[in-house]
Amino acid sequence: MVAGEHAGPIGTMMKTISIASRSEKGRRPTNEDACLVLSSDNLGGRLDGLLVVADGMGGRASGAVASGMAVNAIRDVFVSDVESEALNPQELLSRGFHAANEAVYQGASSKPELSGMATTCVAAAVQGGKALIAHMGDSRAYLLRDGQLRRLTEDHSFVAEKVKNGEITEEQARRSRFRNVITRAVGLAPEAKPEIGGVDLQSGDVLLLCTDGLTIPVSDGDIADILCSSSDAEEACSRLIKTALRNGGRDNVSAVVAAYGPPSQPGVRAPAARRRVFWVLPALVGLILGIAIGLSPVRTLLFGTPKPSVRVERPHPRDLAHLTYEDPISLLYVPVQGGILSLDRRGCLHVADQQGRLIRLDRSGRIIYTFPARDSLKSSSRARSPAVATDRQGNLYISDPTGGRIMKFGRDGLFLGSIGKGKLSAPEALAIDDDGGIYVIDGGRLKAIRPKSS
Repeated sequence: MVAGEHAGPIGTMMKTISIASRSEKGRRPTNEDACLVLSSDNLGGRLDGLLVVADGMGGRASGAVASGMAVNAIRDVFVSDVESEALNPQELLSRGFHAANEAVYQGASSKPELSGMATTCVAAAVQGGKALIAHMGDSRAYLLRDGQLRRLTEDHSFVAEKVKNGEITEEQARRSRFRNVITRAVGLAPEAKPEIGGVDLQSGDVLLLCTDGLTIPVSDGDIADILCSSSDAEEACSRLIKTALRNGGRDNVSAVVAAYGPPSQPGVRAPAARRRVFWVLPALVGLILGIAIGLSPVRTLLFGTPKPSVRVERPHPRDLAHLTYEDPISLLYVPVQGGILSLDRRGCLHVADQQGRLIRLDRSGRIIYTFPARDSLKSSSRARSPAVATDRQGNLYISDPTGGRIMKFGRDGLFLGSIGKGKLSAPEALAIDDDGGIYVIDGGRLKAIRPKSS
């Protein structure tokens, strides 16, 4: 079952697995996520179950098409090939991801309106007490065991690589404007490179597959608490989705929760000691608040009503003239024209793709809206020409397509240095944000060059 537009839970029992699936569009106009749940009966009794979650990229319609194509392709491989005598779930996952990649990549190439679409994907095939996990992108798989949450996948993203190298922390990665820059996805390249691993399951284990619409607004610790304190998989799934939306999540959010154990003990339950914590902590907090509220009239009678104190801190303006920069990173997988790039007051970037469509995206590279193609935006064969931009302190930036660099000059005309030399091929249009970040169209790609942390 594909749940790309599904907003209600899907509950099913697969031998010893209790499963619930839910997908919500959240604050976005459409849902670009898709979920798939196949039972043992769907798989001819040869597997205990197949779970898939995908998060489409490319903007509105094309993102939903990409995620739907991916889960359908994986489903078709498992349904058609599962009867094979030499059943190998790892091989089926590999074939499924390659079929999904071919379908999405070919679909993006065949229709201009689908150009550049791709999707993250994570899938779990469960058989005989073992779960095989395959993934591409930043949709994740988790295992909850004895109240401890363990991440089974590593994000294929720019910030995940920074965390792995020790350059930033997990918390910094969660807040980074580049957290949505994906380095591997289904349909992004001609060949698929899924990462596949496995885990042995024990009675009482819980598997969670989800999109970044859950993992960005909800911490791993809160995810563990919800899984532990829920009575069954359906309740856990519903609470996870509601918590993501209540925490301000703006993306589509999807989750599949699978509780592994004998049919007589389905669901997700906290160990007795941990369940007691959920009662004790609210009681203590309520007691403290009650005492504070009770004492406030006495304090007012003795000392009068306290006068409000307002403190406004004004940060010192950052000296942008002497910034040093990181290497350029590509933000957008859609090829773009070299002459159109703007950054508006709301922080939205605007570029034109090769089909002449104007694309609005945030500074992390996530597409917000795609305007229809117009004749005036269609690419021409003009020669590459330099572009000029200024930052908020008046420093001047000039692209140098021939030299493969960006030249920076101070307000007084003093040359301050070259940016991206040896890393850029033919930089053209430029835009500078308030923090000194540079956005440049280079060789048909939109790239960002961020200042290094001091």
